[in-house]
Order: sequence, then structure tokens, then C-alpha cells
Amino acid sequence: MTYILKTTNLIWKKSRYIFYICCLLFFSNQIFAKVLSQKYTFDTTTVYKPKLALVFSGGGIRGISHIGALKALEENNIEFECIAGTSIGAIIGGLYASGYSADEINSIFTSIELQDFFNINLRNNRRGFYFNREVGSKSILSFYIKDLKLIIPDGLSEGIELNYLIYNTFLNSLYFPVKNYSDLKYKFIAIATDLVKGESVVLKEGNIFKNIRASSTVPLAYTPVKKDSMILIDGGIMANLPVRLAKKEFNPDITVAFDITSPLYNSVELNNPIKVVDQTITLGMVYFRKKDAELADILIVPKTEPNGNQDNLAIKANIQNSYNATIENIENIKKTIDLKLDSFLLSSSFADILSVKMEFTEFENQDIEKLNEISENLGKIKYLNQLICDRKYKSIDAYQIAPEIYSVKPTYFEKLEKIELSGTYSNFIADKINEFVEKNYKGHYLHDKLIAKLKEDILLEYKKKQMPNVYVNIKIKDDTVATIEIIESIVREIVVNGNQNISSETIKKHINIKLNQPLNVAKLIGSYEHLLSLNLFAEILFDVETIENGCKLLLEVREREDQSLHFIGRVDNERNLQIGADLINENLFDGTLKNVLHFHLSSMSNSIYNHLANISLLNSNIAASITLYYDWKKNNIFQKNRVENKYVTEITHQHIFRKYGLQLGLGRPIERRGYLGIFYKLEKQDLVKEDKNQDLNTVSTLKFNFNYNHENDNFFATAGGKFDISLETGFLMPESTENFTKIEALMKYGWSYRDFYISPSFLFLVADKTMHNFDFFSLGGQDSFFGMRENEERGRQLFKTSLEFRQKMPKFISLFSFPTYLAMRYDLGSVWEVPEDIKFSGLKHGLGFSIMLDTPIGSANFSAGKMFNFAVSNDIYKVISGDILLYFSIGMKL
Repeated sequence: MTYILKTTNLIWKKSRYIFYICCLLFFSNQIFAKVLSQKYTFDTTTVYKPKLALVFSGGGIRGISHIGALKALEENNIEFECIAGTSIGAIIGGLYASGYSADEINSIFTSIELQDFFNINLRNNRRGFYFNREVGSKSILSFYIKDLKLIIPDGLSEGIELNYLIYNTFLNSLYFPVKNYSDLKYKFIAIATDLVKGESVVLKEGNIFKNIRASSTVPLAYTPVKKDSMILIDGGIMANLPVRLAKKEFNPDITVAFDITSPLYNSVELNNPIKVVDQTITLGMVYFRKKDAELADILIVPKTEPNGNQDNLAIKANIQNSYNATIENIENIKKTIDLKLDSFLLSSSFADILSVKMEFTEFENQDIEKLNEISENLGKIKYLNQLICDRKYKSIDAYQIAPEIYSVKPTYFEKLEKIELSGTYSNFIADKINEFVEKNYKGHYLHDKLIAKLKEDILLEYKKKQMPNVYVNIKIKDDTVATIEIIESIVREIVVNGNQNISSETIKKHINIKLNQPLNVAKLIGSYEHLLSLNLFAEILFDVETIENGCKLLLEVREREDQSLHFIGRVDNERNLQIGADLINENLFDGTLKNVLHFHLSSMSNSIYNHLANISLLNSNIAASITLYYDWKKNNIFQKNRVENKYVTEITHQHIFRKYGLQLGLGRPIERRGYLGIFYKLEKQDLVKEDKNQDLNTVSTLKFNFNYNHENDNFFATAGGKFDISLETGFLMPESTENFTKIEALMKYGWSYRDFYISPSFLFLVADKTMHNFDFFSLGGQDSFFGMRENEERGRQLFKTSLEFRQKMPKFISLFSFPTYLAMRYDLGSVWEVPEDIKFSGLKHGLGFSIMLDTPIGSANFSAGKMFNFAVSNDIYKVISGDILLYFSIGMKL
């Protein structure tokens, strides 16, 4: 028994050991299997790409140089996700975020006259719309009136041209914010300053036109932008380099800041109150800028040219300087990105496989070759990370197949087989999508980057059709199918806000946008121009709100005061002192009528007229007008005698011309700069001669006129030209008056190179011999023909051609700190009373030189000129000349 028990205990002990050994073997196999099954996956959820944010400073026209930085980043494939900008930085950054390339932005700014958008200018409407330009070009001082009280403007300019630039460019962009600025190609914020709370404001949603405008509203220069309870001006006041705000909003891994902050004026340049105020503001900007600059991971400060705010070539040089400065920092940017990536990978789970052997299979050959060339595992992992970031593969798995050995294999994306369209879209886009999907996308790997490219191609087709704000949403279905949802901006509703005195219905009648029709950029810009031409609104803001079945067009207006008073003044050597005024009422009968009461007085001429116009007759773009007028003018009558080789001209007597009557007009504006019209005139004329005898006449005529003026400035144009042609003929003439016909044609164009300007012009005036002395054409004067006095020669036929050269002088020799020009003009022409007298061999020549100042009250011109012609006597050519005449004029031409 004892033996049996001992034997049993022994068996039990051995069995227990065998059980322990079996358990150990079993669980060790499981543990070993688990170790061998270790896997690491690279896909869009596990890879890392440092988030890069760009920050663009303000800096006036100098800030256009940010284009160079963007071009350098494009060329070196530096990818970023976010853009923050202040003032001009918001404009450049906003355009890039909206889908423009650096070259396209450069084309935009090289096609416009930059000074008109960014310079502080005391005179408004020097480049205004047709209906406002004449008044704006004459007035030296303007006030708005309310309840017999003068209204002081918020800014020197309402920024019409800047608004037009913003609308025209952002409406034509590829991307348009549906909900907020994250809907753009890149995340974007604009920075403004709230005057009410005295703090910077981040603008990241809402009306992008209004927000960009607010960010670039230079104090004093432009009227502040009101938004909710805020009054917004240039963001550069407190955040000209908004690094802190960009970091707070985007939380980027790397911030690259581009600083083009305008330098401080020196003691010599601080020569007027505007510059003193500007310097005061800039001092605060410099303080805040310094703090922001310290927060940037990479700060790029390009060199700027001394005349970078005034000289077109200097602006181009600044763009190149910004490009060069960015190129110099490209390696630093790449290195910073690389260090961020290293830091992430070394602290991630991928650090576990830094010391193992990797075997790569099923990759494309060039990738296997590249991976095998890389010696360190960290480099291999970074390359695998980049392959996923580039969407070359859907995922990459690293499996452990043995201790310290991993097999690395990719999973490929499925290829696009077909697309499915849904939503509200036009037939043309369906055809286009099917066309370029079949050609460029079908059979390609389907992933988010391919979808982004497809979306951009669709938006580009809409851009060609000038159809903005199209909602395009593309999703992947069943790995091989792309579903494309499109909602075109079909205008379902037009909403007007901000109007107080003018009804919404009246305003809507001026908008050339039809309900249940696609929104069109050209029509929207045309409606904006037309509303501006009414001169009823100080501010006009369009916005587009996407709704379920289309869009809602939102129009926010700020009415200007109905009445305005414009003072006119000029002094010159011909008519002495001239003063006048325009009293304008822009809003009669719910904005349908405009009335202008004008008068001017001088020792040589007086006039008064009342002009009543409906510039949108029967809700169309046809304008109708009626004008009652009275003119009194005293003309010197000259006698020109030839004494040997010299002309002696003297005033023999004076004629007094008086006329009064009415004129009816009907026509339409041509784009922003011209007018095509027909006018009927009924006029009584009275000529008082030196012998006190009166010569009475009645005229009834019909006139057809086409006028187009696209000079970029009324006084010192540097580009553009004008064309004015008219035909006037007797119509319903009284029996006692002979019928007559006259044709007038003026052509002028100008070009500039740097600060040099050249402009030829041609003037043809022709009438038949029945035209009365009242309507004779005149030649002579500082602005007409050098070497002659005003109205020195008069007749029924006139030909004149001129060639003007003008050079803007450097700042250091500007007179009285005003922009100063040195000009020369050569004139060739003559006047004849009847066609039979026309002899081109008798054309007279005029040559004159001028010093011209661009002052706040108009141009101040001081000239000297001489007239001469060539005569033949006994086969000998002689030069017959007049005296050197001196001229001066200061102020606006009446």
C-alpha cells in the first residue's frame, strides 16, 4: 500500500511538470506569434505633414512684392495650408487663397494704374464714372449737405477704384466662400482694426469683398467700413505683420512671415500734415510689428526700392527682390519642415522600427530603387511618409516576418471607372465633365488629390462662362466611382439692405440680374458700375449666399446725402479770376431724377444752367435729360499783321456773345468711360459787336455724339486715351435761319515709360459756310495752340494736331512738395472760314514749354510758347514767327 502511494505521488509530480512544460510551450508560441505579427501602417490617418502658414504684411504698393514670394514658393513646391494677410497682404493672400496663381496675380496688378488704388489723393473722381467725372474734374472743394448742414467726409476718398478691383478679381476667382474662408483653396484670414474697441479683428467668414476692403482701408484715405457694431479700418494699425493672430487661428507647426512694412519718413520727407499723421500711425505699427516678428519661425524681409510706392519699375524690382529673398530662404524652410517631421517620427510609434531590416515588395520600381538607396531607416520612413502625403499609395503596411525583419508592402488606390452627376447644373458642364474625365481622369487612381484637381477643372469651366459661386462637392463611392454634386448659383432672390430713402424695388430695377437665371460676373459688375454711376450711394456691397436650390444675391448699400455743393475756381492770364459752384441733388423722386444747378462768374464769361436727368429711363440703362442754360461771353477780336518776318497781333475790339435755350438728351453709357447720345437744341443767340449793333439768331439742331474717355487721370494721365466724335445738323430750323451742318472729331492717346509720357492728338472741326459766327471754332491759348492768345483765330474749318512730351521730375526738385512735371508740346494747325480757303501749306506751328504742378486744387501750369510758319518768297523759304507768349493757369478748367 505504501509502495502504491509513493508510486502515485511520483507519477503526479511528473505529470504536473509535464503539464507546466506543455503550458509554457503553448503560451510561448502565442507570444512569439504575436511578436511576429507586429504591424505598422502608413495611411492618411497616421502620416504627418507639418502645417505651414504664410503671413503677409501690409505695406501699401510695396506689398505687391508678396507676389514674388509666392512665385518662389510655387517653383520650389513648398506646400502650405493657411494664409493670413493685412491690408495689401490680405488682397494678395486672399487672391491666392481664392485660386489665382502668382503669375495671374502679377498680370492683374500690371494691367492697372496702381497709384489710383493705393495713393492718398485729395481729389475724388479724377477717374470716376462718366456721369460723375465732369463734376469731379472741376470741383476744388466738395461738401455733402443734410438739413442745410455740411457733412464732413470720413475719408479723402470713397475708394471706388479699390472696390472695383476687389469685386472684379474675387468674383472671377476659382474658389468662392460658401460658409467661411475654409472653403477657399487655402484657409484664409484677413486682419482689420476695430476703431470702437481698439483691437485687431480676424475676418474669416462673411462677405469677402467687404472684409478685404476693411483690411485695406487706410485711415484718412478711405472711408471706414461698418460691420455689425464695428467700425473697421486697416489691420496694419495693430497687426501689420499678423503672426500672433495666424498662430492663434491656425495653430500651425511652422509660420513663415513676409514683412514689407513701409519705412518711416525722414525729417526731410515729413513736409505736409498728411505725412505727419501717417508717420504717427506708423510708429504704433512698428511697435506691434516687432513683437509679431519675434514669433515667426522664419521671417523674410526683402529689400525695397526707395521709390517702391511710385515708380512702376521700382514695383517690379520689389517683386523680384521678394522673389530673391524667398529663394535665399528656401533651404531654411525645407530644413525647418524636415526637422519638424523628424521630431514627430522620433516620438511616434514608427520609432519602434528605426533599427530593423526592411524588405520592400510590390512598390513601383523607382520607389524600390529610391528606398534601397537610402541607408538610414529614418530616411526610409520619411520617404514612405511622403509617398502617402503625395497619394501615390492608399496605405503602406510594415509586417514583422522575423525578429528584426519587416516586410513593407503598399496598397494601391482603386482606379476611377465612372462618375455620377447630381444637383442643378447646365448641359454644357455635363458635357465638359464627361469630356475631360474620359480624357484625363478615367483609369487614374482615385483619391482626394485627384478629386481636388477634378473640382478645380470644373470650377475653371464655370469661370470661363463667368459663373461664380458654384457649389461642387465630390465624393468617392465604392472605391471606383466619383459622385459629383453641383449647385449652380441660380439667383432665386435679391435682397437689399441698408437703404433708407430709396426703396428696395427702385434699387432692384437697376440690377441687371434676372431671377431664376445663373449669376453672371459681367452682369454683376455691370450692375455695380451702373449703381455707382447713379451717385446715390456712398458704398455698395454685393454678396452671394448659397441656398438649397441656388443662391441669394445680397446687396448692402449706404446712401450718400442727397445734396452736395461743389466749389469751382481758376485763375489764368486769359480770363483772370473765375469762380463758380455746382449744387447737386442726386435723389429726386425716389432716386429716379438728378438735378444740377451750375453757375460761374468772371470778367470774360458768365454762365448758369440747370440740368435735370433721369439716368435710368423706364428702368433701363437709357438716360434722358433736359437742360436750361444762359451763357455770356466776351471775346477779344484780334488783327494779325505781318511785318517782314514777324507777326504782330493786337486786340482791335471785343464781341459779346449771349445765348440761352434748352437742350434735350437721350442716350446710354458705354462701359464706365463713355456715352452714346442724341441731343436736340433750341437756342437764341445774340451777338453785340463793337458798334453796339445786335445780331440775333435762332438755332434748332439735332446732334449725335459718341464720347469715350479712358485716360487714367483727368490732369496728368499716364495711359489711355479719349475719342469724341459728333455730327450736328439743323432740325426744324426757323425759316429766317439758314440750315447748317458741322462735324467734330477728337482723337488722343498716350503712353508712358517710367516717368516719361508721350501723347499725340488730332482735332478735326468742319462746318459748311452757312454756320453762323456764334458757332465758329477757335484756335489759340495755353491748352489749345502755343504762340496764340485764346480765340485768336476763328473760323468754320479747323485742323490741329499736337504731340506732347511730359517728364515727371524727381522728388528732390519738386516745387512746393507737389508732384512736378516738365512738358513740351508741338502744335500744328490752322483755321479757315470757308472750305475754299483750306491750304495745308499755310499751316501754323506752335512750340511751347511748361512747368506743371499737381496740386490739391488742380493743376498749376506755367508756360511759354511761340507760333511760327513757313513762307516762300522768290523761291526762298522764310520763317515767319510771332512773339514769345507767357501763360499761366491755376485751378480746375471751367
